[in-house]
Amino acid sequence: MTSQIYTVQKSGNLFFINAAIARLDAEPAIVRLLVDTGASQTSFSTVLLADSGYTWDLSTPTTAMVTGNGIIRSPIVRVAWFNCLGKRVERFPVLALDLPNSIYMNGILGMDFLALCRAVIDIDNQQIRLP
Repeated sequence: MTSQIYTVQKSGNLFFINAAIARLDAEPAIVRLLVDTGASQTSFSTVLLADSGYTWDLSTPTTAMVTGNGIIRSPIVRVAWFNCLGKRVERFPVLALDLPNSIYMNGILGMDFLALCRAVIDIDNQQIRLP
């Protein structure tokens, strides 16, 4: 069986990968994600999610996260679908984070998705390989 190989974009010591999420009222949104093996869950900016038609309120389930600034609570939002590394997952749960508005990234690709795909990160060759 042949592995699928995806080249990442490198900036300094950081890896980025493109992905797509379903927008509720338009064409899919193409996003740039930071590949972060230290993040347990995939996260998108609150601005991206809101612009894509997703909503949350006080009744939305949340999770506690430890960050450099302490413990925060973040809403868990299920996107209609998420496509990254050639894998499309329906109703994928992501965290809505107040990320800085940046041209460099729209979110964080966490270990939940990387483990689901059984991803192998090849630092030397700047690739992510899937079995």
